[in-house]
Amino acid sequence: MRFATVSGSNRGAAAIGTDGKVYAWGFNSQGQLGDGTDENRTTPVAVDFDAVSAAVPTATTLTLPDGLERDVPYTATLTVTPATATGQVRLVNLTTGSSSSLATLVDGTAQVTATVAADGPQEIMAEFVPTLSADFKASASVPVTALFGPGPRPLIKASRSQIITTLDTAENADLTLTLTDGDTPVEDVAVTVSSSNPLITPAQVTVTGTGATRTVRISPALTQKIDGVVLTFTAKDLDGNTSTVDVSYFASLPTPSSTATYYYGDADASAAVDAGDDYVLVADDEHQTVKLYQSGQSGYPDKEFDGGTNLEIDLESAARVGNLIYWLGSHGNNRSGESRPSRKTLFTTTVRGSGASTEIAGSRAYTSLWNELLAWDSSNGHGLGANRLMFVAASGRNVQPNPPNGFNIEGFSFAPGSASIGYLGFRAPSITVEGTERALIVPVNNFDALVAGTAAQPEFGAPILPNLGGRTIRDIRRNANNEYLIVAGPGVGVDTGALYTWNGEPATAPVLNQILPTIDFHVGGAWEAISVMPDRLVTGAKVELISDTGDAALYGPGEAKDLARPFRKAYTDTFTLADTFAPETAATIAPAQPASGWFTGAALVTLSADDEAQGSGIGRTEYRLDGGAWTGYSEPVVIAGDGSHTLAYRSVDKAGNVEVAKTLAVKADAIAPVTTAGTAPANDAGWHGDSVPVVLSATDQLSGMAVQAGPG
Repeated sequence: MRFATVSGSNRGAAAIGTDGKVYAWGFNSQGQLGDGTDENRTTPVAVDFDAVSAAVPTATTLTLPDGLERDVPYTATLTVTPATATGQVRLVNLTTGSSSSLATLVDGTAQVTATVAADGPQEIMAEFVPTLSADFKASASVPVTALFGPGPRPLIKASRSQIITTLDTAENADLTLTLTDGDTPVEDVAVTVSSSNPLITPAQVTVTGTGATRTVRISPALTQKIDGVVLTFTAKDLDGNTSTVDVSYFASLPTPSSTATYYYGDADASAAVDAGDDYVLVADDEHQTVKLYQSGQSGYPDKEFDGGTNLEIDLESAARVGNLIYWLGSHGNNRSGESRPSRKTLFTTTVRGSGASTEIAGSRAYTSLWNELLAWDSSNGHGLGANRLMFVAASGRNVQPNPPNGFNIEGFSFAPGSASIGYLGFRAPSITVEGTERALIVPVNNFDALVAGTAAQPEFGAPILPNLGGRTIRDIRRNANNEYLIVAGPGVGVDTGALYTWNGEPATAPVLNQILPTIDFHVGGAWEAISVMPDRLVTGAKVELISDTGDAALYGPGEAKDLARPFRKAYTDTFTLADTFAPETAATIAPAQPASGWFTGAALVTLSADDEAQGSGIGRTEYRLDGGAWTGYSEPVVIAGDGSHTLAYRSVDKAGNVEVAKTLAVKADAIAPVTTAGTAPANDAGWHGDSVPVVLSATDQLSGMAVQAGPG
């Protein structure tokens, strides 16, 4: 006999013989070959496929005992008919999805012992698994709903299995324990705690309350971060019965500032937009999910919005105009200097609602900006010389997106009073001007039309090169009064960040408001985004800044960006705008200055100084006369003495801001003019024989003559 057709795999094969029969060989532990046995076959054996379809149907029933209790083992009886059925049975808890171990049938019956760890109704059924599917068919019982009582052993449950927090705060650290006991009042159930690591000792864990709910406060030392210490809480009743629950504790180091918070759920925060009512939308540069947080409060986001793509756009900046938000990718290489086309993207979303009810949806993408910028620079479109901004070289292979030589857009806003002219703020490159590294802003005059698709080409404006002390732009934001804040990051020769104010005008230099603190890498990262903008950038106004905390080692040695989402968090802090405005001094002169401009006596000058309402106040007012030494002002200044005098005056506020000196010119002339009369010579006797013309002349050495009167 020969095989006409062979089919199979490395675990078994089947063939049709020339005799018309089916032969099989291989693994047969479940009777899958159909020869009526469970023996593995190394040689072909004739099989009868009708044996499977002829398997005897079975019926499985389940009998449960009375008085079922939680945590108390119970024994159920499982019966399979016909009694000749061979195989194993088990219990399946449909409520929890758990199952018991298998028990072998003896004369169609088996007893199975199981335990349920929960009160209340549980849906349970029995399953039969035949030894040979060719002999008997598998079956299951009708599910039975069984009611389990509390049981004699105490049960302890925790409100959370993990605590992820910051040392020296209560954020996300609330923990409650819930107790039940079937035969002991919960007031008599004691709770103790043990720790897997001496970083938290039992003495540092306080459990309060005496009833069914206990409150836990964990107060570890503040010197070391904690990476998953397991706290085991044990409940023990008067009979000595116990149960336990584990809670894992993670904590980063205390923040260096009392106003610092964390936005939980992501670490690489990179852009933010005001959502109204003290809510803020925050984007991450590792993905496109935008999150809605309560500004200035630690916690997880109230909402999340999917950006609709799995690509890493590297979101770095955003600006809102009305209900439209523009989100910009960095348009640069990654940190390894590799090109990432997905980063050369910007898109828009539409906002509905505000505050806690904020929703964002929809997007329109634009992906040609990078190409247009490089072409504009290389063709000398700005008139500064071809490739003056180094865009082509900055985008080259193996070039990191950092100053001075990289390419990276990290700030975006609109020009004063405009919803069309977009300001692209660059982290890199920085531009050398007369030996000084300048930041770079490129205006796009038709930005809105470009993104909306109604303009074919961008219209770039003249580059703006603000002097930020060698720093470059990490974020730039405009408020409703066309006032700007710039977050400047480290650049060439400077390793500190800073906050600048600006009026948005290209010809006006930004004003340094304050140097930003450097954040310890165990706590946070680089200052990256401005949260909610103050309505006015006055002294004392508050502004929240967000840091990119992705590289921080918050709990252990690993970077925050690589942790599971619940463990990630972005460090924020609120800063008070410093007084950078100089006071204003006014001068009043008495008596009123004559029309001629000359005083004929002493003049008194009164000085009055004023600082802005939220300013630090006037520290001193001073003056100097005719180039002399500066003198503190306490009473009106007397200017006397003939001649021209110059009074310089200024004020200094308590913050040390010095007013640019003003000057007042005072001219005094207290000497009367001299008048002389001249006539023709008299005769020898001293007489004139006819009328005599008299010629008068007057002189004044200072102010000059205003009027000359003749005789009569």
